[in-house]
Parts: sequence; C-alpha cells; structure tokens
Amino acid sequence: MKRYQFRLAAVARLRRAEQDVARNALVVANVTLRVRLLERDAALERYRTIAARNDAATPSALLTERNDASLALGRLRDAEQRVVEAATAAALTQVAWVSAHQRVAALERLEARQRGQHALAMSREDAALLDDVSTARYLANKTGGNPR
Repeated sequence: MKRYQFRLAAVARLRRAEQDVARNALVVANVTLRVRLLERDAALERYRTIAARNDAATPSALLTERNDASLALGRLRDAEQRVVEAATAAALTQVAWVSAHQRVAALERLEARQRGQHALAMSREDAALLDDVSTARYLANKTGGNPR
C-alpha cells in the first residue's frame, strides 16, 4: 500500500507561513488603529475642555484661550489624520490576509481532494487484491490444488 504524499506540501507550508505573517501584520495594524482612535478621542476631549472654557477676563486671556483652542484643534485634526492612515493600513492589511487565507484554503481543498482520490485508489487496489486471492482460492479448490 502506497503512503499518501501531497506533492505541494512545501508550497502549502510556505502559504501557511505567509498567512501567519499576514495575520500578525493584521493584528499589529488593528492594535495601531485602536491606539490611534484612543489618541483621537483624548485629543477631542482636550479640545472640548479648552473650547468650553470661557473664563477670560482680559483681552490677553481671551487671546490665550483662542490660541490654546487653536492648538488643541490642530492636534485633533492631526489625530484624525493618523486615524485615517491607520484605518487605511488596517484595511490593506486585511485584504492581504484574506488573499493569503484564500490561497491556503485552495491548497487545503486540493489536498483533501487528492487525499480522497488516494483513498479511493487504495480501496480499489485492496479490492483487486482480494478478488485475486479469492479467485486463486476458487481455482485451487476447483482443480484440487492446495489453497493458500
């Protein structure tokens, strides 16, 4: 009986390694996105706090509040831009992972199909061997020979 061997086993190992790399990159991208979202939320809260302050009694205090609010708004816009960049990177990384996953799945389906074909061929081979043995016994019994 022949042992089953998948001819593309090396390719399958490579594809699985690529899928693992893509999965790890996706995890990193998603963590980065979450961090950027938290940073944006913190910047938004700082901006709201500064913008809600209305305790300026002098023109210079009013100017300071406006400058603080302007700086906070600039930081908020920067944080939003970093969120957009992280979301884009996460989406691209997810596309790469899906592609790697599909390549692995295709090889796994091919291997399953070939394994099934091998099992079928082995069962046919076993059936043919049993037929040969039973035929040889029948002929030996019929001719009066020594059956094995």
